[in-house]
Amino acid sequence: MRRNPAGPLHFRSGTCCLSGRDASPLPAALSWAPAASAGSYTVWSCHDGNWNSAPTDGWTPTNEFRPTGAANTNDSCSLAAGSLSSAITGAEGSRLYAPMRVGWTYSAPADVTVASVDMDTAWGIGADSGDDNAHPALAISRAGLLTGRTDPNVVAGCFSLNCNRVPDTRDVFVPVGRTFGVTIACLADEGVTGSPSCRGGGGGRAHLYMRRARLTMTEDLAPTASALDEAALGTQPLSGVRTLKFNAYDKGSGLYAAEVRLGGKVVWGRSVMNENGGACTAALKASGFRGGMPCQPGLPLSFPIDTTAVADGTHQLTVTLWDAADNQATVIDRSVTVQNGAPAPTPTGPVSGAPNGTGGSLATARFASKKTQSTRSTTYGRKVSLADQLVDAKGKAIVGAQVDVYETRGGERAQKVATVTSDGRGKIRHRPATTSPGLIEFAYAPATGSTSYVARRSVRLRVAAAVTLRTSVRDVRRRAPVRFSGTVRAGTIPKGGLQVAIETRGPSGWRGAKIVNTDAKGRFAWSYRFQLAARWQFRARVMRSSELAVQPGTSPTVKIRVRS
Repeated sequence: MRRNPAGPLHFRSGTCCLSGRDASPLPAALSWAPAASAGSYTVWSCHDGNWNSAPTDGWTPTNEFRPTGAANTNDSCSLAAGSLSSAITGAEGSRLYAPMRVGWTYSAPADVTVASVDMDTAWGIGADSGDDNAHPALAISRAGLLTGRTDPNVVAGCFSLNCNRVPDTRDVFVPVGRTFGVTIACLADEGVTGSPSCRGGGGGRAHLYMRRARLTMTEDLAPTASALDEAALGTQPLSGVRTLKFNAYDKGSGLYAAEVRLGGKVVWGRSVMNENGGACTAALKASGFRGGMPCQPGLPLSFPIDTTAVADGTHQLTVTLWDAADNQATVIDRSVTVQNGAPAPTPTGPVSGAPNGTGGSLATARFASKKTQSTRSTTYGRKVSLADQLVDAKGKAIVGAQVDVYETRGGERAQKVATVTSDGRGKIRHRPATTSPGLIEFAYAPATGSTSYVARRSVRLRVAAAVTLRTSVRDVRRRAPVRFSGTVRAGTIPKGGLQVAIETRGPSGWRGAKIVNTDAKGRFAWSYRFQLAARWQFRARVMRSSELAVQPGTSPTVKIRVRS
């Protein structure tokens, strides 16, 4: 025998379903709508495509033998060469009277259908010196357990002596509905009165192993939403970063990804909402999930909406959700008004008051950067320095000009935080006091003390969590303990901590080794004993969470040498 290798809820423009922070559920009639067409996803069971262990949720054992000790079932899929096994184990020569069955049945989660199965199995029935009819039958059935020797749902079976399937053999079939099964049975010959039963032990022994199944699942329900907290959107115009909160659900494959757009611009990219302890990731979606419902069925969602990503004015805000089967629903679609930053520029006219700077045409001043808005990325706690140059329409430097600096943080309106002066080359520089996400804006007016700005330039600050990873040793013998530890700095850490994936690098890229939780101070630790001598690379990655105030971050790589 081969050994295994290592329709949606809409909040429309101009409507207000909830008020204040006490959000109550929306009317049940608006709670969900079916997807336009059924989506699909792949699930591995017992082992995955690389013969790594996979969960066996959805499988149920059955043992109808009397006494029950005459047969058994066993789940050893956690082992590299494991399986879901069934066997007749009665004593030598014992007679096991029909009808009796032992085996495993798979049932898909509610609201999900198994569209196809690709399964690896092995089996065998030994020779029996007794009556040729006194032997068991075994089979794969597309509709649960085997019901008889002429069961019309048999995909593959064995109803005779010396029937062996070695090495493992693949069967591809379409189940009937949501269930299918693998069975060993003692079945009376149909239509024959007093048909003999099976024999136990010796040549009468039978065994069946389900080693791996690749299931294609379909679901035709889209994600749903309820209980929008109007506090984030009710007070307009919007400014800074507003936190949008609501509850989301998916009854089949679970909630996978979300995308938020403001004025057609993506302000929260399509990304995994909750990795569900490592079971719901982009990598697994591509290669096949492990488990019938890989992603969370319900989540309280919280999205920071950075209104500084768009110009002031009226924009359409949309939130789209996807489940693991790629069914999608736009659950929020409404018009909002945005007002950020310094007062709007006024038409250029004669300069009144003291001139603000020298050396160029002040009324045609502009910032040298080609873009009026750009993005700067950094990690939490690392200070940044923002610079630009003030010039006129002909590119001549404006010297000694006072430039106002505004910062927009959280849900607050823009605040003037500093005034900087251009140097002899028209250069200006500002160093923000904190590294929290927000918008930094330079604004210039031709007259000293005026807010009739003719030039503005903004920088959107994107901040990722700062992550460290350390090991107790870098060079170690096999089976010796190695302690991994690190910290996450990301502003406020929730009381329950954040999830961190400790990942190792292999030929196909990074893959998870362990999911750990930080404490309220952002600290985490994990210990491991290596069994394989090799050179290893590890990193720690903060997993995406609605409670994370900044972007997820990744630590630098650490290397470990494990000797024999």
